[in-house]
Amino acid sequence: MITPAVLDIAGTTVDERNAVSDVLAAVVEDHGTPVDDAALRRWMGADKREALAALSFDGVADVPALLRG
Repeated sequence: MITPAVLDIAGTTVDERNAVSDVLAAVVEDHGTPVDDAALRRWMGADKREALAALSFDGVADVPALLRG
């Protein structure tokens, strides 16, 4: 019998040196919305599409366009 396991890697089992939050902040800021650390921390661990929508343009960001770059 195989028992599945779910692991949170970034920041839990691997020290990613804030790479995820740095990239998330850079994407949001590149699209015209400054983001502060407190707002960013609230969205760490969440679905990044939801985080981008919430952090960008007061939640009305075109998330597919942000993800395409």
